[in-house]
Amino acid sequence: MKQVLHKIWYQICDNQELLLKQVPTALNLPQNEINHLISQPARPIMIKTIFNQQLSMHENLMRFRSTPHNLNWPTLNPSQLIFEKYQLIPVLACPHRVSNCLVQCQECQQFAPCPECACNCSALVFNNVIKCLKCEEIQGLNKTCTKCSQPLFDSSCDFCGCWFALNNEPQVHCQKCMKCHSISHKFCTKCKSCFQEKEFVETHRHVETAVRCDCCKNVVVSDSMKFAKIECGCHICFICACMHRKCTHGNGLEIVEGAWGGLK
Repeated sequence: MKQVLHKIWYQICDNQELLLKQVPTALNLPQNEINHLISQPARPIMIKTIFNQQLSMHENLMRFRSTPHNLNWPTLNPSQLIFEKYQLIPVLACPHRVSNCLVQCQECQQFAPCPECACNCSALVFNNVIKCLKCEEIQGLNKTCTKCSQPLFDSSCDFCGCWFALNNEPQVHCQKCMKCHSISHKFCTKCKSCFQEKEFVETHRHVETAVRCDCCKNVVVSDSMKFAKIECGCHICFICACMHRKCTHGNGLEIVEGAWGGLK
């Protein structure tokens, strides 16, 4: 069974992990980076009192960054924090579009999980007929299989035929990059790709000069996000340094006053 890397947000409640958000992510990462991400311990991502369940992950991060808070917040009691971790989740379909069903092509009548795993037709046109990958029941568009009750998908896209798993965030189709994204996104004409944090589109570093933390693999896209360069040449963000996490070379960085910088 194929597995897809998911980003998971949770809080600690009575010494138990309470799931808050779970989304598929980093589908194009090389295997060594995926292995690195899932091997890392969970890290605090924001303060619990600022978190809003109704907002997407990106909207929550924007809200957190714009809200005054203690600069040493990663060291607060774990019960006061929201944590982030990466985990491989088994899926029945394909790694491109996370779902538990196949969709039938109107032209050749064959089933395919997504346009990237499509049949040999020149244009894959779906005819609103799907097949459950657990029991192979052929049926109309249903979010839950009519035969075995397997959850099949959470939302669909009329433009590209993407089917998303349960627990995914609301998606919209961008006609410029021709991909589906979470609701809070905007297209950058220079990078030719979408960024999911609208306020950073005008100020972010473009793809060729972006800074990526070599611990959490998140891209530093704003002046408010601090990072430092360590001896091996890797970059490490402030949060990862607070948690004494290590880069892909196994190196870490003790927090040194004055070592942190923003984007220039």
